[in-house]
Amino acid sequence: MDIAVGVGVGSVLSAFTRGAPVRVISGEMIGSPNQFWYVPANSPIRTIGDLAGRTIGYSVTGSSSHLALLELLRQHHVAAKPTATGGMPGTLTAAMSQQIDVGWASAPFAVDLVEAGKIRVIARGTDVAVLNDRTVRWNITNLDMLAKRADAITRYMRAYRETIDWMYRDAAALDIYADYAKLPASQIRNVRDYIPKTAVEPGRIAGMGEIIADAVQLKFIAAPLTEPQTRELVQIPSR
Repeated sequence: MDIAVGVGVGSVLSAFTRGAPVRVISGEMIGSPNQFWYVPANSPIRTIGDLAGRTIGYSVTGSSSHLALLELLRQHHVAAKPTATGGMPGTLTAAMSQQIDVGWASAPFAVDLVEAGKIRVIARGTDVAVLNDRTVRWNITNLDMLAKRADAITRYMRAYRETIDWMYRDAAALDIYADYAKLPASQIRNVRDYIPKTAVEPGRIAGMGEIIADAVQLKFIAAPLTEPQTRELVQIPSR
């Protein structure tokens, strides 16, 4: 594909240092304000302290949900069992059928179940202190696209910025999103409360030094990127 959006920083760094022809063209999300971890309403798990030895879902290795979970457990010094569960619908099924102890989701998915009392939130992405000012997902392209169609990437990012401005300005955006996502309007009414506009500013890469240091510590990459490597990786079109 020409452009991929919302790719976990760990995956991108791992691929880049192994010679994959990927380049970052913008940030996609700072922090994980829309993410939360939940249990069925009847679960004995009440707090993060109860997670020791428990299985906790994330999407795929190297994703932002994986990074956020690892940071959450490290912050609270809890030895749990991170488990790749794929997408949110499958994770919900696994959590409700007790195949895993704790599920993960991103708002607005499953927010209606929280409000209905069918699941309980035990932690939110905003609880992961080190990620609150750190980019966790990037938008990327490949070298061939960058070399042959740089103008298209520039125009794409211009439209991307305009779309974000519109999404947070126009109330109609929530209705359009509800229709696109096939979700009731009531379920997505507070999505902008979960995800502030500052979290999706594409031109800002927050905490690059910390991103690289964490990637080394979590073994996504073997050694820190040099400054020339970092400049080569991140090629954000100007406004």
